[in-house]
Amino acid sequence: MPDTISDIHFRDAVNCFNRGEWLDALLLFEESWLIHRDSEHKAFVQFASIVKQLHLGFTASPRLLLARAQVLIAEATGTTGIDLVDVVAQLQVLQTYLPSVDSETFDARHLPAVRLRWLHE
Repeated sequence: MPDTISDIHFRDAVNCFNRGEWLDALLLFEESWLIHRDSEHKAFVQFASIVKQLHLGFTASPRLLLARAQVLIAEATGTTGIDLVDVVAQLQVLQTYLPSVDSETFDARHLPAVRLRWLHE
């Protein structure tokens, strides 16, 4: 886990994310991204936004954000200490839960649990 003072927001964001506190995680990831301004931190902003919106029953924006988050993770350098391979796998799983574009029904209760894992857990 990175030890710089600027990563306090990121560590807190990960804790909120793992507790299912999507809005708090999103806001803290944004704070961390404002400090680092790199693709990896931006991907976590999008991941939290995706999960928050899916739990609210929205699918259009998450569909777009999922594709973008995968590109951002591919550009990442592993500076956060999070297992990025696992993040990619979770994003791919979430994508399979999205209904077809013309579907009007979506039940967030069927979404799988998501969790961010530190590389050295």
